[in-house]
Amino acid sequence: MITGGPRKVTIVAVLFSVISVVVLHVVRPELSPLSHRLSEYANGPFGWMMTTAFVTLSCGLVAFGVALRGTEGADKFAWTIPATALLAGVGMILSAVFETGGSQISEIVHSRASAIAVVAVVVLALGYSISPMGRAPGATPEPIGAALALLAAALAAASPLLHNTRWTGFGQRLLWLALITWLLRVTWHDARREMTSSAAPQLSSRRTIASHRGDDTQKKHTPGEQASVPEDLEESCSG
Repeated sequence: MITGGPRKVTIVAVLFSVISVVVLHVVRPELSPLSHRLSEYANGPFGWMMTTAFVTLSCGLVAFGVALRGTEGADKFAWTIPATALLAGVGMILSAVFETGGSQISEIVHSRASAIAVVAVVVLALGYSISPMGRAPGATPEPIGAALALLAAALAAASPLLHNTRWTGFGQRLLWLALITWLLRVTWHDARREMTSSAAPQLSSRRTIASHRGDDTQKKHTPGEQASVPEDLEESCSG
């Protein structure tokens, strides 16, 4: 179950990151989405927008991890799910700090941090949507979230094959599209589940109150009916 406050931060931060990247595709048309990776937007004009996208996505992942600190899974390793989300957030913030195309050290750190972030989010998706660690005992996987997690895992496995090819940018965008869609999907799905769960006790409480009112009404009529018995006996005796 994902708690309310961090869940809202996750949705807002991730959407802001997505909007920033979409705008960059418009203002930087010289970078082909097919062959250029997302990190390249951090260099040149409007580079600050890509850095902002990295930071906001990092905030969204950290918020997701904080929200998952009360994961319902009964498995003793359930704590690894929020820890993985936090690891992904750290990877993204390092990707923002150490830009690609800079010094050799900056390039290495950025490359490693980005790879860690991607792998961590894929593992997070599989752990939360496929593994029983991310579910309450007896609960079944949410179909759409599970399908998106498997799709992301398949795209991540194919990513090394597309690296340094003319399709490297396209493959990376497909992978992140699957991961972002999964993140928003499970967050929204859990929000609806939380609303349903909170509404159930209120409905039960209303039914209980209505039942009590019905009992009170019945009790109000009972004394009058009992009071007529002595009157009938009195008439019988007087007769």
